[in-house]
Amino acid sequence: MGFINILLFPLSLIYQFVMYVRNRLFDAGWLKVHTIPNLFVINVGNLRVGGTGKTPVTEMLIHILSPKFKMAVLSRGYGRKTKGFLEVKATDNSSMTGDEPLQICRKFKGSIKVFVCEDRVQGAQKLKEMYPDIQVLLLDDAYQHRYIDRQLNILLSAFSQPFYNDTVLPSGRLRESRYGAKRADMVFMTKCPTSLGQTAMEDQVKAIKRYTTADTIISWTGWKYDQLVGIKGENTAFPENALVITGIADPKDMLEHLKQKTRVIGHLKYPDHHNFSRKDIENIELWLREKKGNHGSFSIITTEKDMMRLQSEWPEAVKKWPICYLPARQVLLNQKENFEKRLIDTIIAKI
Repeated sequence: MGFINILLFPLSLIYQFVMYVRNRLFDAGWLKVHTIPNLFVINVGNLRVGGTGKTPVTEMLIHILSPKFKMAVLSRGYGRKTKGFLEVKATDNSSMTGDEPLQICRKFKGSIKVFVCEDRVQGAQKLKEMYPDIQVLLLDDAYQHRYIDRQLNILLSAFSQPFYNDTVLPSGRLRESRYGAKRADMVFMTKCPTSLGQTAMEDQVKAIKRYTTADTIISWTGWKYDQLVGIKGENTAFPENALVITGIADPKDMLEHLKQKTRVIGHLKYPDHHNFSRKDIENIELWLREKKGNHGSFSIITTEKDMMRLQSEWPEAVKKWPICYLPARQVLLNQKENFEKRLIDTIIAKI
């Protein structure tokens, strides 16, 4: 723990106590938890502030469950300029819905319903009224939003930044105590190296089980990168050189993958959920003019989420650029078939 973190630690103790009291009020029934009838609710969330791969894991669950059940996703819609309950449509732009809900809506092309609402209880009630046949609801980032009941609580923790090594805000990055993991039915260690061995898994199990219940299921997921996709949705080859543009929490894995495929001649890094301004667009276009002809053929490579924002907010500029995005998925690294069967059987037994 660094010097600044030590100075902030007393504030962390106060914040941790506040969250402890809040959780005890929920446990004792003093704060009401709302159950949505005839709806199996799965929460995908985390203890830590920052990127743990919630959207890729949500998409992984959609791939597993949507062939079997009628599904919806409910998100807060982080970064949107609208408020209240809204059904996400593929023709929307990211300023209306937030980038991640729009990405999910477009990716699954009407096979599931996607909604945004700050009030998860109100959102779940309204979507169930609109579509009574929906059987499974995925809540995005609602681990601390305990006002809505859930039948399955999935906790995510990044492999390189595990919750059991962290402390509560502001000296650390946790939203609540490590013991909040006791509410998890499953823990996914995300963004793991694909070469992760059995010994490393066993070591993590020991560390995780200090904070969870004995029957909590632990799984590991890792990145799988697909073929580059162009602006019109076509697959495209990796360029000789690339300018990388990212507005995600942690682009490290993506950059390491790209450096195996192309020569990265620049990286414009923006904060997670960054809304690209006119100044940003001008800077990108200036970079393109300066580099043109100096590095042979090159393309801009960005993330799927950033492509969503760029195309939504700056379509006229983006369509002139040599730009593509790198699709990325989280995939299970252990007991994939067993996990999928157990998850499906659990839902069938309760709906």
